[in-house]
Amino acid sequence: HRLGAVADDAEHGEQAQCGAYLHLSAVHEVDEHEYAYGEQEDYFERPDLIGWVRRGSPDFKDSGLAVVLSNGEGGSLRMNMGQACAGVVFRDVLGGCPEPVTIDAEGFGDFRTDSRSVAVWVREAPFENLVINE
Repeated sequence: HRLGAVADDAEHGEQAQCGAYLHLSAVHEVDEHEYAYGEQEDYFERPDLIGWVRRGSPDFKDSGLAVVLSNGEGGSLRMNMGQACAGVVFRDVLGGCPEPVTIDAEGFGDFRTDSRSVAVWVREAPFENLVINE
């Protein structure tokens, strides 16, 4: 099963399906490892580039994640994980963005995704234990 994004392509007058898919098994895996807890904040940078963060909860060790989704050109979103995450390193669990993101002293990180893709960012500490099945 795959979950895809569909958007209107005004230039070509048709619907364009997002080139990358987030496997439902990946959604389940992230949820199963208790990352998706805490306050959520949404970011709408451009019509074709959106993201959100879940800041995590002290009740769930290593919880918190960031998601960036593009159905056009890729890009980066400066998103706030909270000052409690200052210095924490995040990695894209789906593997499309190999460079890690380090949260700055104010709690912000620049999270990216490629064109027509999605990136799901989790803390580096448990990253190697999280395997996404294709």
